[in-house]
Amino acid sequence: MQISFNHDEVEEGRDLILIVKRIGEDKNDLEIPMTGGRDDDQQFTVIGMDPGQSEAHLRYSLPDDEYTGPDVGYSFTLEPENLEFWTPTGDTTVTAKIVDNDPYMVSVRVFSVSVDEGQQIYYRISHDGYTDEPLQVQVTHSEIGNAVGDGILGVQTHTIKAGESGITRAYPSQASDGSDGDATFTVDLVASDDYEINPDRATASVIVVDKEPLPVLRFQNFLVEVREDAGTAEHTVELVSNLPVLRDVTVEYQVQEQFISDGADVTESSGTLTIPAGETTGVIEVPVIQDDIAEDDETIFIYFATRSTPHWNSGRAPSAAGAPSRTTNPP
Repeated sequence: MQISFNHDEVEEGRDLILIVKRIGEDKNDLEIPMTGGRDDDQQFTVIGMDPGQSEAHLRYSLPDDEYTGPDVGYSFTLEPENLEFWTPTGDTTVTAKIVDNDPYMVSVRVFSVSVDEGQQIYYRISHDGYTDEPLQVQVTHSEIGNAVGDGILGVQTHTIKAGESGITRAYPSQASDGSDGDATFTVDLVASDDYEINPDRATASVIVVDKEPLPVLRFQNFLVEVREDAGTAEHTVELVSNLPVLRDVTVEYQVQEQFISDGADVTESSGTLTIPAGETTGVIEVPVIQDDIAEDDETIFIYFATRSTPHWNSGRAPSAAGAPSRTTNPP
């Protein structure tokens, strides 16, 4: 009597077959006792053979569980104390390895979707299975605004230790001494042949909240008086802050003429003023229309409309104000 497996090593999702072969011309009924099965679930079983039957098969259909797990073993051992009518030939124990063929499914998540500037940013890389050897996972760190230090940006490699499901990383967010607005730190998983990326958790982001007071916009002079033939009326806008403003500040404005008499001295319009990072003033230029109509002095008002800079803290806007220009007719 001889026992063997159809394969010494087989991937999950295929069949593993134990083959029991009769050696010789014995025509008797046979009952072959053995202990076997999965290594962590060994059970006693008896395989029967009819007269004249030369082989008997015990089939195991191995499910493909789509779960990354350790390889497992199967083994069978003939029970010699129960050998009555036959003698084993060859090994009395046979083994086979079931190879897991599922790739690691890797995910990334953050512990908190927002932190105050200067606090730690925590995120975790994990996989939904088991690893019996270290798994290296690459990520890319990027930012919008001033979220973290330059040394943290770019591609990073993290190693998940054998037997562990993931790794947690922590990085300090940038502590600012100026008003630079909210920023965003993002972690993106990098594709690899060693794992697959969970499409629902391929990226994770944290908002780093700027806690510095917002700067205030105001007009430097309440009233600017120009002649109708001056060409433009210039209004200087000041950016007032106790700390350096480390970002561009952008505001939309509207130009309206009030108390229009016989002829308009400006065209009502709107525009956008941007004060670059580090600067404290900007100028709004309003074209003035010269006409030949004798009329009273006219007043132009400029209003801050809506904020458009992307880094104003949510719910807080620059102060709204209006400033007039008065046009006078030349003599």
